[in-house]
Amino acid sequence: MKFISDRRAKWLPSRHHHALAKLIAFLVFRAQKRGIAPPSTRYAFPIDDDQSAAETFLVAVWVFVTAVVEMAALLPFRPWISAIIAVITMPWLLQIPLYVVGLMFGSRTLTSRATLTILAVTSGFVAVMPTPVRYVAWLFFAVLVVNALAWPIAWLLREPMRALEQQCGA
Repeated sequence: MKFISDRRAKWLPSRHHHALAKLIAFLVFRAQKRGIAPPSTRYAFPIDDDQSAAETFLVAVWVFVTAVVEMAALLPFRPWISAIIAVITMPWLLQIPLYVVGLMFGSRTLTSRATLTILAVTSGFVAVMPTPVRYVAWLFFAVLVVNALAWPIAWLLREPMRALEQQCGA
């Protein structure tokens, strides 16, 4: 893991995990002006995947809210009872694929894919339900599609993204 002291390094694409976040970071970094921080201010940014707290938090909230809403829609109780049950149990239920896949394969990538696959299957059921909850399922699919469309663009821009790291001194 590298550490860079340039304050612009916060927006280096290599600090982000998902393709859409990499593209956003690339655009923000390119829009920033090179400025010198005051001598009393010091920065140290680790350059490694998953170092963006905002991206990690947004994805975690997106997965949690989608799972809670879909579980509440699939439970056979009144909506408010289902919502309470889903909010209470979902933090534990989301851990199951992490431990099962993580212990079996020891791969962070497979663990993420297993969780998103389970959510995609659940979203497939909820998306065809004649309730407003189907919009949450379609939003889940829309985010997956937008990230999938961002991946080839990020792949094509991989060399300019690496050049940004060299600008910062990595």
